Amino acid sequence: MTIERKKTPETASLRQNAEEHLRKKKPVKASPLTSFNEQNRAETGRTEAATLKLLHELEVHQVELEMQNEELKLAVEKAATATALNDFAPAGYFTLTPDGVICQLNLEGARLLGKERSWLVKRNFYDFIPRDAQPVFNAFLQKLVETNTKQTCDLRLIHQGKPSFIVHIQGILSQDKQQCLITLLDISERITAETLLKESEQKILKRNEEINSLLECISDSFIMLDKDLNYLYLNKKAADPIGIPRKQLIGKNILDINPEFINLFIYQDLKKAYENQEYVHNELYYPAPHKLWYENHIYPSPDGFILLGRDITERKKLSSERKQAEQALNESEEKFSSSFDYAVIGMALLSPQWQWLRVNQALCDLLGYSAEELLTKTIHEVTHSDDLVADHKEVN
Repeated sequence: MTIERKKTPETASLRQNAEEHLRKKKPVKASPLTSFNEQNRAETGRTEAATLKLLHELEVHQVELEMQNEELKLAVEKAATATALNDFAPAGYFTLTPDGVICQLNLEGARLLGKERSWLVKRNFYDFIPRDAQPVFNAFLQKLVETNTKQTCDLRLIHQGKPSFIVHIQGILSQDKQQCLITLLDISERITAETLLKESEQKILKRNEEINSLLECISDSFIMLDKDLNYLYLNKKAADPIGIPRKQLIGKNILDINPEFINLFIYQDLKKAYENQEYVHNELYYPAPHKLWYENHIYPSPDGFILLGRDITERKKLSSERKQAEQALNESEEKFSSSFDYAVIGMALLSPQWQWLRVNQALCDLLGYSAEELLTKTIHEVTHSDDLVADHKEVN
């Protein structure tokens, strides 16, 4: 009896492993056949050698079968694990023909399409795509087959009894190029979130534009600084006196733009506002080249400052002129009072009703009344009746 098998690299490797396995095993007791051979040494050497060779072949074959059985068990376990992983994967896995017929799919794929897995096999994937979206999937499959490279697309699908939803599809061709292996991932929530985010960004952008437009219109300077005194934003009113385009100022440090800033009182006020996290107000004069008075309002935060400034140069000028006018008026009044009080002739101020308002000492002496007494009387009470008509004519 001779065991003949087709020789291949796989069978050769299997036999080599089996023989290695036999060599490592402990020596076995002589079999009945071996005893028989020992008792029949009279037989020819050729028969004994053939028997031993056959025994060895049987033992090797047995080990090969055992090893193949173990490999088969491992393969079955791996296949079961792969099937479980495939079925419970968070993405839908499909095997399609090039014209879209479903050959295989996992549980998530069936859930996405809203049908039983067994019912979906041999159904066409196009049945779950809205008519207006089918050209997208058609182009996807066509490019996949033509290029034999990984392709992706976003596609809207129909789910029975529910609104349509969007999936992200990735696909490759099988090794024999007869099937399309595709993965589906529901991205509806992500698309919705991205849409809401984009809408929010648009609203924020619009609001920022409105705020910027408002800040450009105000007559006060508006500056935003970080805690290190780098410009974050400033309106035109604030940038104009600096004489540098705003785009060049953003991100620059205020001390780099004006090294002398550190010597100004406002630098100390900024420091104080940040350290104490409290509002600071001041009025400061900025010398040449500006020569301007500014009223500053400093609002600190842990991240930096908002600085509102108002040019009060004109107000300061008017205030100075008013003070000068008031001073001149006071000096004039003092001169008048001095001339009035110390005049050698009688002088008085009368109301339209002829009431004494103010009298000097010379008049009091002339009439014989004190100033307090005269101020309680009218001119009629101290004037002779014959002179009243003449007095009225003089006044009128």
